[in-house]
Amino acid sequence: MEEKYATAIASADAMRVKRSRNTALICYILQCATFALILTPIVALILGYVERPKAKGTWVHSHFTWQIKTFWWGLLCVVVTAILIVISAHIFIETYRNDSMGPTLFTLLLTPPLVYLIPLGFAIWLLYRIVKGMIRLFNEQPI
Repeated sequence: MEEKYATAIASADAMRVKRSRNTALICYILQCATFALILTPIVALILGYVERPKAKGTWVHSHFTWQIKTFWWGLLCVVVTAILIVISAHIFIETYRNDSMGPTLFTLLLTPPLVYLIPLGFAIWLLYRIVKGMIRLFNEQPI
């Protein structure tokens, strides 16, 4: 009788891990869709917060934590980047408005890195987190 009970518990745990693993995969796909659709990371965040307690005690739990941290660090990066772009644009416009010769070399050198390189760095970082998480998920390893 105990053997049947132990088998049933093991089967239930395996089903719970499989369901959590599938949900984590959906969250990674939604995060990846960030590049095309703006709301998908919010859906992934909500799914992560809902499913993480259900995966407690399994290796999948760490994936939900990883995804949630990816969202919040990514949001911080987007906010900081937006602030830097606004400051850079303001400096550029004020320099152009006040100087009859147009923007200075400093302004021209400052603006492109803020406008292009920081978001590019963020995109690379986000892809790294998604790919690393998916590789570990498919190998059934915690992250």
